[in-house]
Amino acid sequence: MENMKDLRALDAKSINGKLAKLKKEIFDLKILAATTGLEKPHRLKDLKKTVSRLMTVATEKSKK
Repeated sequence: MENMKDLRALDAKSINGKLAKLKKEIFDLKILAATTGLEKPHRLKDLKKTVSRLMTVATEKSKK
């Protein structure tokens, strides 16, 4: 998990790249959870929160 200060330092291209990577990871974890189960189920929650933080930063940057 990254803090907001680090996320705000990223440029728009980096934010979009991280968002795509995290969304794919969430998708893969959901599939894995449905089929076999997860060793660390809290990872899904953490990833979703990180995606929300990145989307918040992206919105902040677009309004400037």
